[in-house]
Amino acid sequence: MGSQDSKSTSAPVTAAQRLEAYNAGMSSTYTDKTGKVQQGANLGGDIPTGEYTAPTYERMGEGDYSRLRDGLNATTERQQSLALRDNDQDAADRGIFTSLNAMRLRNDTREAFAPQFAANDATTVQMKAQDLAGSNTAAMENANRAYESKWRPADYKAGLWNGTGGVVSSGTSGGWSI
Repeated sequence: MGSQDSKSTSAPVTAAQRLEAYNAGMSSTYTDKTGKVQQGANLGGDIPTGEYTAPTYERMGEGDYSRLRDGLNATTERQQSLALRDNDQDAADRGIFTSLNAMRLRNDTREAFAPQFAANDATTVQMKAQDLAGSNTAAMENANRAYESKWRPADYKAGLWNGTGGVVSSGTSGGWSI
C-alpha cells in the first residue's frame, strides 16, 4: 500500500582519482571544498609500524640430551650394580665365583637390565624429538608473527587507498509507506 523507490550507481575509479585519494590520505594537509589548505591527519605517519619481538623458546636442558640420558640411566645402573653384587656374593657363597656358571649369571643379570637402558634411550630420543618439534613450531609461529607485523600496516594503508575495490558507489532510497 505504498511506494518505495531505490536507485544505485557505480563507476570505476580512474588511476588519477585513486592517486589523488592516496596522496590526500598520506599528506598532512588537504585542500577543502573552498580551496583553502587545511591541516589533517597523515595516515602514513599515524599508523604504528612496530616490530614484533619474538619470545625466546626455552629448550629442555639447553639441548643437553646426553646429560638427560645419563640421569635416566643412573637409577638403572645403580639397580644393575646391586644385582651384580648380589650375584657375585651368591656365587662366592657357593664357591663358584670364578666358574662359567657365575659368568653366565652376570651376563643374565646384564641382559635383564638391557630393556630398561633401551627404554631410557628411547625416552631421550622422544624428548629430543618433542623439543625440536616445539622449537620448530615456535620458530614458524614467530616468523609468521614477524611477517604479519611488518605487512599489516601496509595492507591497512592499501585498504584505505583501494578499500572500495576500485569502484565508487552511491545509493538513494525513498518513498512512502502506510
